[in-house]
Amino acid sequence: MILHVIDTLNRGGAERVLVDLVTALSPLVDGRIGTCTTRAPGDLVRELPMAVRHFSIEREQRWDFRALRRFRRFVRAEGVTLVHAHSRSTLAFVAAALAGRQARPRIVMHDHFGRLALEPDASRSYRWLVHRFVDHYITVSEELHQWAMSRLGMPADRCTMINNGVPMSRFQTMSRNAGTHSSEQLSALFVANLRPEKNHFALVRAIAMSTMLRRMLHVQLVGSGADGALGQEVAALIRKLEVGRNVTLYGASDRVDELLAAADFGIVASRSEAGPVVALEYMAAGLPYVSTPVGNIFETAGAHRCCIVAEGRRAEDLAAALERMCALSEGERSAMGTRARALVDQRYSVEQQAAMVAALYTSLRRNAAA
Repeated sequence: MILHVIDTLNRGGAERVLVDLVTALSPLVDGRIGTCTTRAPGDLVRELPMAVRHFSIEREQRWDFRALRRFRRFVRAEGVTLVHAHSRSTLAFVAAALAGRQARPRIVMHDHFGRLALEPDASRSYRWLVHRFVDHYITVSEELHQWAMSRLGMPADRCTMINNGVPMSRFQTMSRNAGTHSSEQLSALFVANLRPEKNHFALVRAIAMSTMLRRMLHVQLVGSGADGALGQEVAALIRKLEVGRNVTLYGASDRVDELLAAADFGIVASRSEAGPVVALEYMAAGLPYVSTPVGNIFETAGAHRCCIVAEGRRAEDLAAALERMCALSEGERSAMGTRARALVDQRYSVEQQAAMVAALYTSLRRNAAA
């Protein structure tokens, strides 16, 4: 069995990547594919293929020794030959569980780390962990790839950059119904769980400082954390700046595809990203979008005239980019969306991503047999 492991399958970028990747990999690899969450399973478990076995450890703390034993027993009982870890905390758990085994499975680390611009250092403990346990290191952006080789010291033959991808089939039947919020306002969508690096405060301030945006734009903030401390702070800022007519703190939703279909454009306001899946989802849905200069997608999307890239990450930069998008005609935005969809189909499909991962598995299996 090839086992994909992550902390949880609550809705998020890395979690969505795992589900879509496992689904696309199933017909490409020999043997079984399984998934494992080390904490609570999460909503996305329901989207896994029926043929994929899921196992939930449900550890209660970082070093839960009973959970480590449960994972170790599962790996042995299911004959797991390769573990594909999808977060740094997951890798630490997997390494602790498998340490000391003479014939442990191969380990692939899939690094989705989105805070590299904010946390660029590689700790000594993480470098040791990677070099001691990881057989191959996958990154989702060129920036992460260069970091892995320079800061972690990963050899080029053990480090591969593989773009995130999305399944175009999920968006083929989507019926665009933009502009349903108000006939006087454009409707924009920012899909991001509420975390500091997602930059919600700057987006709210951007709208507040622009007379044009106050008049023309309504933004829905979709993602988990609206009920937490950060969500309460964002809600307080919306009230303080009197932009309640322009910004709705929507919270988590399993209706994101419907919201995409009703939006005029998307937004990526983050201070730091790796390979933002939401940008690919905007484009696959035929949506143009506004982005801060983060991640490995904005440059390509900007060059293909699929998005408007802000000059920086400040509220002023976002306001200027949003005004440019709002000033476009409906036909111009539609043309951007058409180009965006074609770009995803050509360069960012999950099928392309899965083919590269399957080839990597074959190489690792061949090397193990040599």
